[in-house]
Formats: sequence, structure tokens, C-alpha cells
Amino acid sequence: MSLVSRGLRSGALDNPRAAQEILRSMGHDMSINGIRKSLRRNGLKSRRKVKTNFVSKTNKRLRLAWAKKHRHLTIADWRRWVFSDETRINLWGSDGNSFYWTNGGRIMQSYQVKSQLQGNDGGVMFWSYITTEGPGYGTTIIEDAINSGLYVDILKTSLVDTLEHFGKAPSDVQFQQHYGPTDVLTEHGCALLGTSMFS
Repeated sequence: MSLVSRGLRSGALDNPRAAQEILRSMGHDMSINGIRKSLRRNGLKSRRKVKTNFVSKTNKRLRLAWAKKHRHLTIADWRRWVFSDETRINLWGSDGNSFYWTNGGRIMQSYQVKSQLQGNDGGVMFWSYITTEGPGYGTTIIEDAINSGLYVDILKTSLVDTLEHFGKAPSDVQFQQHYGPTDVLTEHGCALLGTSMFS
């Protein structure tokens, strides 16, 4: 059972059924409930995986380089930022829950999260941003795909309206959107509005 416990803690095994197959291959027949009870006796607990956006190795390197490039900025510099992002709300129910087994360690491991890609069908996209003064006006996008015309329209309306509400002009802020498929459109939209974008 210690082999199974190690496999579940390391993420090599992701559920009791996989553990049952390992035990059977070693000549031990055990029910799923028996495996769960044994795992609990050994201090392991089932936990729901934390959902997070998928970040490729390339984007991890880009994010680290970006952070190092801008680490010299002052608080006043950071107050000029407008951060943008979008989120997807499912129309047809949840994506389901995934679980993992743990003995209570605090450091999040890669097998304890469920990566997801943005832009899949069956949902409504919601786009907005946040400033140091507060959140921006949101825009609901019914279609999953954002084309350049729609994106520039979003920047010209909700972004400009929010900046006006907070007494700012586009030239007063630095616009930042996460690395995604619309980054080129962001640069185009920023150029049209007269604001700049950190890269």
C-alpha cells in the first residue's frame, strides 16, 4: 500500500481505480472502498483539483522575463496600469470536478490542478479589466471568437468610458492584457486610442 500512497502523493496515480490496477498486477485483489479506507488510514484525503488556466512552458518563460524586465517600476508607475482579461461562463453546465489525494502538504503540485484552454465552444465570454481606482465596465461577448473589429469596439467603448469615469485619458495609462490570441489586436487598439501597452 505504501507504493500506492507514494504514487497518489506524487501524482503518478490519480484515483483509487488506478491504484486497484497496480495492486491487482502485484497479486492483491482489493475493492475500491477498501483502497479508499486504507488510504485514509495512511493519512491521505481526497481533494478537488484547483482549476487554472493552462500556461505553456514558453509562456512561463515569457512571464518570468516580463516580470524581471519590469521589477524596477515604482508604485506610481504601477498605478498607471490597466489590467485586462476575459473569462468564459459555461452555457451547458460545469466542466466537472476532478479530485486528487493528499496527506496535507501545502505546496501545490502540477497534478493537483486541472488546466483549461480559453475559447472553447458552449459558453459566453465576459471581458473587463481593473485599474487602481477600481474595476472597469464589463462587456459580454455572446460569440466565442473575438475579431479585430469587435475588440477595437470594446476598447473604444467600455475602456474609454471607464477611464473617463475615473478622470483619466487613454494617454494616462499603460494597458496590459494577458498573453493570448488577441495581443496583436490589443496593440492595434491601443494605437487607435493613443495609449501604450507594456510588452
